[in-house]
Amino acid sequence: MKTFLTFVLLTLVTLTSNSQVVQVTMKRWTTFDFPGEISLNEAMNNDLVNSKVTDTGEMIYIFDLENKKILMSSNTGWKSVFNIKVIIPTTQSILNIDAEQDGLFYNFMVTENVDNQMSLVAQRFDLVEGKREGFFSNSVSYFIK
Repeated sequence: MKTFLTFVLLTLVTLTSNSQVVQVTMKRWTTFDFPGEISLNEAMNNDLVNSKVTDTGEMIYIFDLENKKILMSSNTGWKSVFNIKVIIPTTQSILNIDAEQDGLFYNFMVTENVDNQMSLVAQRFDLVEGKREGFFSNSVSYFIK
């Protein structure tokens, strides 16, 4: 019996860790910007993150790692597709991905936040009027398909 349970557990871990699709849903998010010459972490530590607008709705992000696509959709019918360029290996988060759409590059990270909830943070690489823009949600749900 012990051998059987070990086999089942290892099979589940293997299936989960080799999964190629992660779906993330958020219902509330905030856009932000911060000075472009520093990192987001530095901006947070120095209270330089400017929260701009908080929106609600339902946004679904499907990270299809095998096909290297991020499929985004909202409950209002909006849809968008990003091309995954780099999947950054990490043991500190669920996902850390660099993606591109129409020549603009973004980083998407799904990770646990300080309140032991899951967060989605996305930020644009290029600067807009000297600032780096992005959005975050501190309460997202996710599942691995």
